Amino acid sequence: MAETIYSIGIDAGTSTSQTVLSSFLLENHGGYFSVPQVAFAERQVLWQSEIHETPLRSAEEIDAPALRALVAADIAAAQPYLNGHPISTGAVIITGETARKSNADAVLKELSGFAGDFVAATAGPDLESELAGRGSGAAERSKTHKTTVVNFDIGGGTTNVAVFRKGELVGVTCFDIGGRHIRFDSENRIIYMSATVRRLIKAHTLRVEEGKTAAEETLKRIAHAMTDVLFMQEDAYRTKGAAQLSAPVKALLETDAEITFSGGVADCIYNNKSNPYLYGDFGVFLGQAIRESRLFGKQTVKPRETIRATVTGAGMYSVTLSGSTIGYADASVFPLKNLPVFTVTPEKEELLWSGKGADELGAAFAGFLAQNDTDNAVLYLEGKANPGYMELDRLARSVAQVFAHAIRKELPRIVVFFHDIAKAAGQLLRRYMENGDSARKGKVVALDRIRVDARNYLDIGRPLMGGLAVPVVVKTLLLG
Repeated sequence: MAETIYSIGIDAGTSTSQTVLSSFLLENHGGYFSVPQVAFAERQVLWQSEIHETPLRSAEEIDAPALRALVAADIAAAQPYLNGHPISTGAVIITGETARKSNADAVLKELSGFAGDFVAATAGPDLESELAGRGSGAAERSKTHKTTVVNFDIGGGTTNVAVFRKGELVGVTCFDIGGRHIRFDSENRIIYMSATVRRLIKAHTLRVEEGKTAAEETLKRIAHAMTDVLFMQEDAYRTKGAAQLSAPVKALLETDAEITFSGGVADCIYNNKSNPYLYGDFGVFLGQAIRESRLFGKQTVKPRETIRATVTGAGMYSVTLSGSTIGYADASVFPLKNLPVFTVTPEKEELLWSGKGADELGAAFAGFLAQNDTDNAVLYLEGKANPGYMELDRLARSVAQVFAHAIRKELPRIVVFFHDIAKAAGQLLRRYMENGDSARKGKVVALDRIRVDARNYLDIGRPLMGGLAVPVVVKTLLLG
C-alpha cells in the first residue's frame, strides 16, 4: 500500500525568499498480520522557484503584499508539476532577521493560506537550524558516512548551526551573524549597520559611519571579528574547561568532524568573489573571513544544497508522521493548527499512571490555556513501553479527568505520547469521557511516536494511507 503526497516549502529570509515543491512517497512496511508501519519511502524535489529578494518596507517591516504576490506567482508556476493533485502539507518559515520584523506575525497569517488546509507557519532558530542541516544534505552525509557533520547555515541575519552524528540531530545553536548586517549603496557607501556590528565597531575602536565609505581593510577587520564570535565558546572550553558546552562546539573539537556551509553566504565561502560589494551587502567580506578562519580546512565539505538549504528542508523535512497505532473516531476534527503543547513532567505523569494528581494537573492545564490565550492545547506525556491493561486504564481515567477541568465539550481532546500506546490509550480515554457523552467520545485524538517539548506547537493534518497515519509538523513560533 502506497500513497504520494505533495508539499510546499516557503522560506522568507532576511535577504531572499524562495519556494520549493516536493513529493513524498508513503509506504506501509507492516505485513498483513503485523502492526502497520507507515514511513517515507522517497522524497523528491519537483520544482524550485527563482531566488527573490525579500521585499521590505523599511528595516523594521516586511512588505507583506509584495511578498504575498511573489509567493502567489511561485505557486502558480508550480501547478504543472502537481498534475492536478492537491498540496497536502508544507511549511511557511520566516527566518533570520525577518522573524524579528514588527509585522512578521501578520505575514505568517497571510502566507499560511496558500496551500489549502495544512501549511505550517514556522519560525525560530532551533527548527531553522535543523531544517537547513537536513535540506543541505549534512544529515544524510552524516548518516551515510557514519560520522559527525556540523552545518553552518549563514544567511543575511543569522548563522544557524546544526550537528548531526550518524544521521541523528544532537545539537543546534544560533549566532547573530550574517551578510546583511552591513548594506551598501551603489557608491559603496554604508546605508545600514546592525546593532551587532555597532557593538563590534565599538569594541574594536574602529571608525565607521553610515552615509560614508569605509576602508576595505576596516570592513575585513569587522568580518574577522564577527567570525571570531563563532569560536568564543570553543576558546573558553580549551582554556577553562567550561562545563556547559553546547553540542555544536563539542562537535567542533572532534578531530574527525566534518564542516559544511549552507545559506546565501556559503557561495562567498566556496567561491572567491573579485568584487566585495557584489551583492550590496557584507556577505562577500564575511564569506572571505570564514574561508580564512580555522573553520575552513581539510574537514570542510561542500553540501548538496547551499542557498536553497532552508527552503528545501522546509518543503521536505518539516513534516513527520505519527505512529501507526493512533486513535481517533472522527476524521472531521482534522486539520488542527497551532496547538501549544502542555508537557507533563515525569513526576506528575507517574501520579497519573497511579490514578492520582488529575485534579491538580487539570487546574494547571486550565491555567496554561489561559496564559496562552487559547481554548485548546496538546497534552503531552512520555508514556511507557508495554504497559499493562490496568496501568493504561488508570492513566486513561486520570487523563479524562485532566481534560474535564480545561477543555470545552465541543473541542477535541488531543493527547500525544512518545511511546507507542496511543491506540489503546485513546480507546480507553473515550470510555471515560464525562457522562458517557458520545459527542465527546468522538473527539478524542491520541497520537504517538512524536517527541515535543514545552516550547513547541503542533499542526496535525488530515489522515493518510486510509487513516493509518497523520502528518504532523512540530514547530516553534518565536517572533520578535
